[in-house]
Amino acid sequence: MKNNNKYRKVIFLLVMLLAVTVGFALLSTTLKINGVTGIKSNTWDIHWKESSIAVTNGSVSASTPTVNGTNNDTVNFSVNLELPGDFYEFSIDAENSGTIDGAISLISPIEIYDGNNTLLEGDDIPDYINFVVKYADDTSPAVGDVLKKTKTKKYRIRIEIDSNAEDLPTTNKTFTYKYKVEYEQYKNTKPAPSFANSSWEDIIEGYEDEKLNQLQEDMNNGVTREIQLDLDNNGTAETTTFLRIANLSKCTNGEISESACGLVLEFTDIIENHIFNPYTDASTNGDGNKGGWKYSEIRSYVNNNIYNALPAGLKNKIIDTTVISSHGMYDSEDFESLDKLYLFSTKEVYNGIEMADTIDDLDGITKQLDYYKKIGVTNSNYSGAKKGRYGSPWWLRSACIGYGHPGTFYAVDGYGNCRQLVSNESYGISPAFRLAE
Repeated sequence: MKNNNKYRKVIFLLVMLLAVTVGFALLSTTLKINGVTGIKSNTWDIHWKESSIAVTNGSVSASTPTVNGTNNDTVNFSVNLELPGDFYEFSIDAENSGTIDGAISLISPIEIYDGNNTLLEGDDIPDYINFVVKYADDTSPAVGDVLKKTKTKKYRIRIEIDSNAEDLPTTNKTFTYKYKVEYEQYKNTKPAPSFANSSWEDIIEGYEDEKLNQLQEDMNNGVTREIQLDLDNNGTAETTTFLRIANLSKCTNGEISESACGLVLEFTDIIENHIFNPYTDASTNGDGNKGGWKYSEIRSYVNNNIYNALPAGLKNKIIDTTVISSHGMYDSEDFESLDKLYLFSTKEVYNGIEMADTIDDLDGITKQLDYYKKIGVTNSNYSGAKKGRYGSPWWLRSACIGYGHPGTFYAVDGYGNCRQLVSNESYGISPAFRLAE
């Protein structure tokens, strides 16, 4: 028998039995799988995730839906609807726990059956009942929608009696609703994206689908991409700047700071100058390097003013990043924050910087970014870290420890070397962000 190496997901089936007025109603949702197979240890496994079930507030009382079936492929619930406006709604995740991406290949029209299991057509279809299946973001499932490996897609199922319905039956009625979606193996035929010319969506999709050859070449060659910033936040983008790929590799050695993990972009130049923090005696968080990056004034500025200045199409693609930052003399532990935009640490720019002095204690917590590793930036070969037309200093997020003093953070100076700068002096901002893990 010919093996075409194709995995199919058949069928995603919603079956609803609804009793109007005082009748009994049952919704049975089935996600069937045929041909579960593997090639070179790959697995095909798309199923309902029972722990994700959530009933929408305002729904009529009913038993909570449950998932069963050999492959967790059926979700069942019962509900009674009586009056106009009555509804029952819940959400549930379709989960891809396999190693193969799936995509919707077919969506069958909704079928409606009466209590005798006769298919209704034309005028026999009740117009006072609304049956809706959508995603959680209120968009409708469509052919081509991708459910990537290890990911979930939240479905929202709603049954209701039209709030404006007047011509309701005077006796109990039972209807069965069937909604079918078929998944099959997703085959991405798009070419590898280029950083300079592809859409953000295609760049992210290419990265997630491991089409990295062109992106890797673009990073290695320092390819940039122009964007416009609205730094005045007045609705007009007046500042031209450039981005480049700073990292493509995933974190696989237990790094808990995500700031050098996945698809990381950085500005190639200095956007603006800004103080890191005011400085008096560093006795409170946000003074000097007390509280580190987490409590700093510059973190707030970067994640508000700079973030809001980005083009909407890019801003909406930026993902949250867990950022670990080092502490200064007056703190004893590193700091963890969740950021859209962030500054690099010393260890993310310089390889072997700890050999010069113990300026940053993030060993094993983060790693050197791919771009700086490629061009060989170290504490003694540092010119590749220089930014700015005239080689102006730009801030790193690392607080000074060891022999540093409580008012300083590290920065890259005009020659690319790592040095201490006082937090209340104004130096360059050149942040980074991630588009994919």
